[in-house]
Amino acid sequence: MGLDRKSAAVLISMGTNTFLVLLKVLLSMLSGSLALLADAIHSGSDILVDALVLVGIKVSGKKTIPSPLRTRIENSIAIIISIVIWYSAYAIFRKALGEKIIEIKMLPIAILGTFISIITSYFLSRYKIHVGRTTNSPSLVADGEHSRTDMYSSIAVLIGLTGYMMGFRLDPIAAIVVGVLIIKVGLDIFQSGLKAILTKTSLQFIILRLERIPFVNRIEFAKQYEKIALHRRIIIWVTATCLIFIYFLTGLYTVKPGEQAVVQRFGRIIKQGVMPGIHYCLPFPFEQAITINTKRINRVEIGFRNREIFDDEPDAYLWETRHIKGRYEKQYDEALMLTGDQNIVDVWLVVQYRIRDMADYLFRVDAPQILMKGVSEAAVRYLIAKEDIDALLTRKRHWIEEEIRRTLQGFLDIYAFGIEVTKVAIPVIHPPIEVVPVFRSIASASEDKERYIREAESYFNRIVPLARADAARALEKARAYRIVKVNRAKGEARRFSEQLDEFRDSREISMTRIYLETMEKVLPGINKFILTPGASNDILDLRPYIGTQGSLEGLMGGEKK
Repeated sequence: MGLDRKSAAVLISMGTNTFLVLLKVLLSMLSGSLALLADAIHSGSDILVDALVLVGIKVSGKKTIPSPLRTRIENSIAIIISIVIWYSAYAIFRKALGEKIIEIKMLPIAILGTFISIITSYFLSRYKIHVGRTTNSPSLVADGEHSRTDMYSSIAVLIGLTGYMMGFRLDPIAAIVVGVLIIKVGLDIFQSGLKAILTKTSLQFIILRLERIPFVNRIEFAKQYEKIALHRRIIIWVTATCLIFIYFLTGLYTVKPGEQAVVQRFGRIIKQGVMPGIHYCLPFPFEQAITINTKRINRVEIGFRNREIFDDEPDAYLWETRHIKGRYEKQYDEALMLTGDQNIVDVWLVVQYRIRDMADYLFRVDAPQILMKGVSEAAVRYLIAKEDIDALLTRKRHWIEEEIRRTLQGFLDIYAFGIEVTKVAIPVIHPPIEVVPVFRSIASASEDKERYIREAESYFNRIVPLARADAARALEKARAYRIVKVNRAKGEARRFSEQLDEFRDSREISMTRIYLETMEKVLPGINKFILTPGASNDILDLRPYIGTQGSLEGLMGGEKK
């Protein structure tokens, strides 16, 4: 009869906890309260605890199991429940210390629903504790105490909602107080269950059961039993001390070269950027250290994937390669993109990045690698849609790589992903396979166009300097000609001035000289005789003297021209 009553109480508890979980999930969806959602998860743990209690009741109710063993089973279930209670307290601490203020909607409905869950949890815990004490079931009593912690958690949520309505954030303080009370309840349950298991009768029962094992000396077991019975308190304290020491040793952690660590205390970051070496933090659940390699270069592949295992790799991956075999596997839903001139192009993109800020990378975004892939694909599609296909296939390939990197880095900085993009590469960009032959001819024509442009630029760069050199040479020659003419004119003018001065000083001589020079120019090629005034009046036969200019001149006292 008692067994049926205990089972009925557990089944009623499971049904009531299912109702509370659904109620709190609905309230969290309507209001947007994270505290209500965490409280719903806490209520969900009650269902697991009820299942453990039901299993313990069923096992302990079998008549074939000795009475001491049935008692130990139920007390073991109570110890497990105390551990679950402590975890609930840890969840409350983490929520109180790490949760941010958010906007809560439909506040009156959330408060009313939370009040209903408090009343329900209270009466449910009273009912299970009453049934557990009546039927002498430690696990059911512990389950009732756990349901009371659910009530405390709902009270913390109610205080937080009320404080939000009044403009104060009271929920962290109230949650911490409730968490301390929950730890106290779990400690009491743990101590009572452990004492019940480690009584002298239980130890004797264990030793008597072990004596049935073959090849075991009964006398030796009796001696060991006496030692354990005599020093059981010392053994318990030494064991507990060793377990506590080992527990605190679990706080040691190592940061390898190239890695950094972030330390959390109840979910809140207290240290970040911990450098390589051996460090210590409080063990779980108080503190937690997360290490990440911040020097490793990670990569995101868009449009293709590298096969880990591949056979029969082709000699070359051409445009018309369908990537059925080889190391690369094309992802058609990612690779095909629309350009600005309404053409389809096949693009492969590789984004290399590293972690720059561990706190942002770990806690600001969920699934950063998946988000990185989506953001990279969005960036490349956005920029491809702005350009013509001819420009993408020819001259703008490297430009768009840098533009994708800058656009992607700007987006990551705005939303604080904690990621630094080191390089963006487009290993493959070509039209779809079906139109590859046409685009090959187009690409060839584009290359010819570029070649002609380069040849024209080369001719321009070769001719223009020569023309400029000829122009400079002509200018210098003109300047030299001007200088020569000017200097010659100045010399002639100076010589004329000097001759004029001399002419003025010896006018008759100069006139005679000018006359003679003029006659020389006027009568060229004719023999001319110059007679000195006052010469003889006799007739002179000058024929013998033609050609003897020197003698005649000596004779006549003059000169002949």
